[in-house]
Amino acid sequence: MVGSHLEFEFWYTLGMVGGDYKVIASDFDGTLAGVDWQISSKVSNSIQQWISQGNHFSISTGKQYKHIQHECKRLNLTDPQIVRGGTEIVDPQTGKIIYSEYFKSKDLKKLIQILLESKYPFTAEKGSILYTLTGEPFAEVPDVTYKKISEMPYEDIAKIVIWTDSLEEKSIEDFVKNNINGKISSVEVVKSYSPYSKNWQITSKKATKYTAVFELSKLLHINPQQIVGIGDSYNDYPLLAACGYKVAMGNAPDELKHIADFIAPSYEDDGVSIVIDKLLQAQ
Repeated sequence: MVGSHLEFEFWYTLGMVGGDYKVIASDFDGTLAGVDWQISSKVSNSIQQWISQGNHFSISTGKQYKHIQHECKRLNLTDPQIVRGGTEIVDPQTGKIIYSEYFKSKDLKKLIQILLESKYPFTAEKGSILYTLTGEPFAEVPDVTYKKISEMPYEDIAKIVIWTDSLEEKSIEDFVKNNINGKISSVEVVKSYSPYSKNWQITSKKATKYTAVFELSKLLHINPQQIVGIGDSYNDYPLLAACGYKVAMGNAPDELKHIADFIAPSYEDDGVSIVIDKLLQAQ
């Protein structure tokens, strides 16, 4: 009965929205993959079948490209990939950044000063360098070069992350509201919960998954309404908002499920595979 209900819900919402879907833009952590950063064989097979039918597939993640490139290469993805929360779009064939939107230097200096005066640990990203307060490594972010914040140049900084694993969520929420939101108009702050960490990601306001979807649509010459967005966390709200058909994973928070056209099974149950298979049936 559960399977029948799920199938009815999918076809009902797909029929209501309509459209000829040609692109899937999917989050990575908690959507395509778990803590091992590997996409299951079932989901991989569905992605390859989707592409073989002339469709497009783009990962839309908060990670930098080097942390998903192994899966892009394994799946032989050729479409532009959205990384660092929308700050960059990368050609997976060459690794070249084909679109970027970084912090304004003067606002970045103001933001860093606010964070340095707070009690919260944070990192800043530029290329493959991760700047931390002490220059010490973060276990959650492998294969990067670590440097001190004091060594950071104030240009081409892609993303800042406030790490909140050991902190009270309400405390960090109040800090963001009182010290960043509304005070630095050119930045965007979103909460991001993955299967293994909780953090707040800060980018340029022009560098979100929402704006990146529109850039992706230009690169592919496809209407955003022909894009299916799939995600599982708060930072996927902008992703789904930009897409013609919105899918929230079963492990997503209620806020994301509220705007979704369809709620898929969790990543642990290969929910993306089910979505792709149903989309292929509809073509």
